[in-house]
Amino acid sequence: MSENEDEKGFLTAGQVAGYGCFDGEPSTEDLQRFFYLDDQDRVLIGKRRGEASRLGFALQLTTVRFLGTFLDDPLDVPAGVVDELAGQLGIADPSVVKSYVERVNTKWEHRREICRAQGWRDFASVGEELTRWIDDRAWNTGAGPKTIFDGVVAWLRARQVLLPAVGELERLVARVVRATHVRLWTTLAELVTARQAGLLLDLIEVPDGRRVSALEVLRRGPTDPTAKALVAACRRIAQVAGMGVGAVDLAAVPQRRVVDLARRGMTSNATDLRHTRPHSKRLATLLSTAVYLEGKATDDALELFDVIMTSVLLARAERRSAVDKLERYPRISKDAARLAAAVAVLLEAEDWGDEVTIAVLWDHIGNVVSRAQLRASVANINEIMPPDADPDGEWRTALMTRYPFVRKFLRVFVETIEFGASADAEPVLAALRALPDLLDKPATKRVPAGYLDARSVDLEVVSPGWRNLVLRRDRPPGTVEKVAYVFCVLEASHQRLRRRDIFAAASSRWADPRA
Repeated sequence: MSENEDEKGFLTAGQVAGYGCFDGEPSTEDLQRFFYLDDQDRVLIGKRRGEASRLGFALQLTTVRFLGTFLDDPLDVPAGVVDELAGQLGIADPSVVKSYVERVNTKWEHRREICRAQGWRDFASVGEELTRWIDDRAWNTGAGPKTIFDGVVAWLRARQVLLPAVGELERLVARVVRATHVRLWTTLAELVTARQAGLLLDLIEVPDGRRVSALEVLRRGPTDPTAKALVAACRRIAQVAGMGVGAVDLAAVPQRRVVDLARRGMTSNATDLRHTRPHSKRLATLLSTAVYLEGKATDDALELFDVIMTSVLLARAERRSAVDKLERYPRISKDAARLAAAVAVLLEAEDWGDEVTIAVLWDHIGNVVSRAQLRASVANINEIMPPDADPDGEWRTALMTRYPFVRKFLRVFVETIEFGASADAEPVLAALRALPDLLDKPATKRVPAGYLDARSVDLEVVSPGWRNLVLRRDRPPGTVEKVAYVFCVLEASHQRLRRRDIFAAASSRWADPRA
């Protein structure tokens, strides 16, 4: 039975036929669990006279334990069950049980005695309690009526309640499950304002001149790792957040039920959703979908940002730096070889004794490389690789060339996503939030283009690796290098986002791990 069907049979003909009956031979485990006769069983059985009566009583005693009900024909059991019980009772010929049903009242008398002795109750005695159990199960899990029906059978057997007629139990489950669906839809629909309801319903309408609904557009996440795609992903967040449903408190409804409705809204086409009845169900589905979409859109944008930072910016900068190093290798290899030859002579001089003079050393060095060549080699290497150069400075310098790419998405990214941070990461987040306005400040005589006022930035967030670039020696006094500072803050924010020290409130994957 689907959620919008009327109360009607949801069991198949085969399930109805198999209700309260044996389905083939019980397993070995079931025989040991349900058909083993303990001392109490044997006392009850021992009160019967004749092998047929004892074996028939044992069949009814164990059948109700296994099925939760008595059979109209007590002998309608698998042969293996009869043989198992006959063996335990020491009855050599199990076929004697056939005479057990010759007297009709015997089975009814035995049933009443079994119920009194072992505490089996009628179904009517637990009607209210069972209804509450079904309601709780359906409300909290959203399980379908077939699943709940199976749970009800197990619930009744565990409490030694005799199974009712299959139709009666089926109607009860259908009615209660249906009532929980209606309560769910009504509860969610009542949480939205009239304006929000109108915006939600507009999602499944196809505007004039368009081929698809707004919902279909919003369900499509970004794919290409480009600045344009990240800007579109952020606008998608803003469009969903603009409906205001993210602030709706859904605590009154189990999260699992909201997810189930959102899953339907994410997979159904707009036409099906427009035809969904009743109205409360349609509105509840759209609300759940919109709440899910806000988190999904934030996840998609942050995952795209992660890919851009990792693969498009950082990885490419490192590859470019490696290529540059390879291109420089031919230029410095000859110089390095000359210097190595000179140092080798110096190392050999240690074995010449204490009377070695500088002039003698230069004579020996001159045999392998001239002074002019050494001076030229030192100058070349200092020019290409200064002594105080940062080993990672090259890829950071290469990264800074991608500033126009970052500039395209930075403002919308920072201003659209609602970030939070741990205490340690709060300075980095504050620096990230301040970037868009800093970059838009016009140049002045004191702070020329390409620089930022040092008083307007937080130098505490500048890592050692970026310090030489942010605080270049040739910068104007009281300034910092703008592009270097932007990438310093962006890289620090990305690192802390991956560690979840910086997180997004509306996200699921990038959310606060402490929440």
